[in-house]
Formats: sequence, structure tokens, C-alpha cells
Amino acid sequence: MDIQIEKSSIYGTPNLLYNKSYIVRHLICCMLAKTKPPIFDIKSDDIDLTYKATESLRKILRKRDKVEHTEINCGDNATLLRLLLPVTCALGLSVNYLLSDSLAHRPHSLLIDELTRMGANITIENNLIIARGKLVCGDYTICGNLSSQYVSGLLLALPLLDGDCKLYVTPPFYSRGYADMTVCEMQRFGVTVKRDRNTYYTHKSSYGYRKTCFENDYSNNAFFIACGLLSGEVTSNNLHSLSLQPDRRIIDLLPELGASFDIKTRSCHSSVLLADLNVTVEKSTIKPIDVDMSNCPDLILPVCALLSTADGVSSIRGVRRLVHKESNRMDALIYILSELGVKTTVSNNKITICGKPSFNGGITFPSFNDHRIVMMLSVLALACDNPIVIKDYECVNKSFRDYFPEYNRLGGKTKLLCANNGQSTDEAKSNSEIIA
Repeated sequence: MDIQIEKSSIYGTPNLLYNKSYIVRHLICCMLAKTKPPIFDIKSDDIDLTYKATESLRKILRKRDKVEHTEINCGDNATLLRLLLPVTCALGLSVNYLLSDSLAHRPHSLLIDELTRMGANITIENNLIIARGKLVCGDYTICGNLSSQYVSGLLLALPLLDGDCKLYVTPPFYSRGYADMTVCEMQRFGVTVKRDRNTYYTHKSSYGYRKTCFENDYSNNAFFIACGLLSGEVTSNNLHSLSLQPDRRIIDLLPELGASFDIKTRSCHSSVLLADLNVTVEKSTIKPIDVDMSNCPDLILPVCALLSTADGVSSIRGVRRLVHKESNRMDALIYILSELGVKTTVSNNKITICGKPSFNGGITFPSFNDHRIVMMLSVLALACDNPIVIKDYECVNKSFRDYFPEYNRLGGKTKLLCANNGQSTDEAKSNSEIIA
């Protein structure tokens, strides 16, 4: 299915999702505590896959039945694979991991090589990763410049082993905040991890269930903030001001971007996670910036959408890891901006963007099977004089199934089109009935 997006103004308060990274870690910790997780409304394909995988494994752990092997469908969910693979190897479970074509082509070899070195027996057959064997205690090493998910997966796994372990992360260690989130969630379940710079120390521990509250998500919310800055006024409520989420940085970037914004904080003496920050942004003239985003690569797309409208030349450093996401986001970004008439150059882990205030539009774009590419295009559409079309837009469901219903509720104008002929799915229905 394709979607057409017209220029509009976005006003209001989006219904924010809970942070996906925390939920995935929480579900894995619940599994290891052999405790059924809390019931909540699943609003993303990634969380759905994680819930099913961890529930399947939790039942195996509770029954302690000898199972020849179990099968886990990871789909496009790299976080699920990279966090769960070390855990099942530490438990000595025989697991077959099913991967989508996209996920099968993303890099996993560095993690698999280290797991193999430390006792696991892992083979790859096309879109299948076959994990057997059991990890041993010792000194582990993993690179820190490709994916912090490798680190998080090992951190979750090592306390399950029979003795002390050390994990050294070779520098540069990008997106350390996600590893910090992992350690934070482990501590809520009674598992202690000590860190000295780039080295983590664990000892044999048992996960015990702790009730928790989830933080609202900065990553997806960044796209609504970008919509407000380009075309209206958006208020994001109940954010966590002291969050470990790397994408919290979108708030810190607002002054540099020349944004018109207001931040309200309130004191909270609760023992659970805080939700003490309300942020309002309104339509602004975006200023060009020079910024390093090595530690928050998921923010690059909404920030690039904003900078493409800036009056001047912007530079974003730390973009190399974009090539290893759900799509090659660097190629996708350059293609999209070029089609809109925005000049870009890429060199030495940096992209330079020469902005322009508005675009002609009237273009049909591929989705690149990437949820964040679809969201970025929905932001860029607000600066287009003519509607744009996104083909196969449903990949947005990976992280936010209700993204376009929320977008429309806040004033967005979209129409679903049949992929084969560009016609409306139902000419008799209003837009609000088509996506609601």
C-alpha cells in the first residue's frame, strides 16, 4: 500500500509510545526472572516479536523441559536478535533464529565470532542462525564502534554464567547510553554490573522481578517535534528529563536549531521513573548547525529533515553507521534530498546539507523498507508545495503502528493509495475514515 501526504500544519499533543529499547530489555529480564511481563498495548511490530520470543523461552525456562530446539522469529528486529542470541547461548539453549532478508544482510559477525570463541557453536544458513553450545566464564571483548546492541546482549548474558566475567569494549564506544539503559534495567531486576571506563564486570546472579514504569520515547517523538518546528505547534508531555535515552539530545539541540520552544518541568518525588518534562515547539526558522551525532544515529533523519529547510549549510558528523540500519540510510537520505533539490555531500563520516526553505514535491518515493525513512518523509512533506507519495509505507509499523493516525489527528493530510494504480483505496471514504 502507498500513502499520499499533502502539505499541512501539525498542532497538538501526540500520544507518545513507551520507549521501545526499554521495553525490549524489560521483556528479556522478565523472561530471565521466569515471570510473566505486565500487560500493555503493543503498538509496534518489534515489540510484538519480542513479546512472542520471550514468552516462548520463558515457558521453556519455567518448565525446565528438555527441548531439542526452539525457533525464534526475529523478522527485521536487530535488537531482538543481538540481545537474545548471547542470552540463549549463556543458558545453553538450542535456538534457531529466523531472519528477514533485511536483517540477514545486517552485520552480526563480530558478535557471533566472540560468542563462538567463548564456547557457542553458531552456524549461518541463508536467513537462519543456528545457535548451539554454551558460553563459558572469562574475558570477553567486543568492538564499540558498530553497534551498542552487541554490548547490551553480552551484559544481559554474562551474569547467567557460573562465575565472574569481564567485558571489554574497544573504543570508540558509540551509543554508550543504550548500554547504560541495559545496566539500569538489569539493576531493577537485582543484577549488579560494575563499570570502569570501557570495562564491565559481572558475577553470577539471578534475575528477580521488579515492577517498573516505562519512559515515554524520545526517538519517535523527535519526528513530531520536527513536524511542529516546520509547520505548527506540538507539545510533548511526560518525558523524562534525566533519561538515559541517547535520543533525548533532540531537546538539547533545540536552541542550536533556532527553535521557538518552551520547556516546563515539575518536581516529582516518586520512586519510579520520572515523567517530569513537557516540551512545546512551534514553527520556526531553522538555523544551520555543525553537530556530531555519533551517539544518537536514530536522530539523524529527523534532524536532517529540519536542516534541509535551513538557510545555510549544515554539517552532521558521525553518520557512518547509517549504512547498517534497516536500510542503507545514507544512500536513502542522499537520494531523497537530491530528489527534493537539496544539495548534499558526504565525506569522512560527515554529511553536508545546503538547505532551502521549501520544495516543489510532487514526487513518489520508495520507503526503503525503513520505518524511520517513512517518518522522515512525513516531515519533509510539510515543506512541499505539492503532495508526495511513499510506496509501501506500512514498514512504519516496525516501531509505531499508529504513527499516521496520530499524524492525521494532529492535522496531517494523508490518503491511502492502491500500490498498483495510485487510486484511492475507497473514493467514497473520507481521509479520516481511511486512516483512523
